Amino acid sequence: MVAQNVEQVQYLKSIVIENRLLELTAPALLNLLCFRYKGNLNDEEKLNALNKELLFQLHESIVAPPSYTILKGKYSLRVANCNHRIAMNDFKILADDC
Repeated sequence: MVAQNVEQVQYLKSIVIENRLLELTAPALLNLLCFRYKGNLNDEEKLNALNKELLFQLHESIVAPPSYTILKGKYSLRVANCNHRIAMNDFKILADDC
């Protein structure tokens, strides 16, 4: 199950990397991934506010919402995958909702 969780986070990482609107905010080495919605914004304060609101909306709309952390001043969505019932498609849904 641990290997599956790591594989799923690597899948989410590939989705984030491929999506020009999203940004990795830390390396994803195991079952933990930190990223944020970046869009076309460059203002860090606006990006932080936007990602706070995004997290709130994700908590309202999906079953397994991420938590958050702040990395080098960047408000980041934090996915810590340790759920044996989550499926690959759930990560696709999460990325699409961002």
